[in-house]
Amino acid sequence: MTTRLTSEQLGQLVAEFERLSQRREAELDRQQVEEILQELKLPTDRLDDALMQLQRREVLATRQRRNRWILGGAIATISFSTIQQKNTLRGDGRIFRSLSVYRLLGLGRSPSCKRFSKRLSGDKFLT
Repeated sequence: MTTRLTSEQLGQLVAEFERLSQRREAELDRQQVEEILQELKLPTDRLDDALMQLQRREVLATRQRRNRWILGGAIATISFSTIQQKNTLRGDGRIFRSLSVYRLLGLGRSPSCKRFSKRLSGDKFLT
């Protein structure tokens, strides 16, 4: 069973091989790291501890970035909700004021206006 590739897929495959090869060349294996540490006259017995600490720091940095994004999203959501709530209250105030004007002019005698005003009768904006 053979898989046929297009020229575009072949190009992508070659590019991926190049990236993997460069990554391997950039990475050092344990023996190379130990040799470098010995050249620097540093103890190699704590290499495992140092590698674990580096990994912990990377995980911590990733968590902190994620938490910042979550916090930013929460703040944006709360801000948007607060603005929407203020705009809604302003709009409701306009409705209540217009209902009061309708009552003063005697236009609020329609059945739909009476039903609406009964629902809102306990509200402070109607006075």
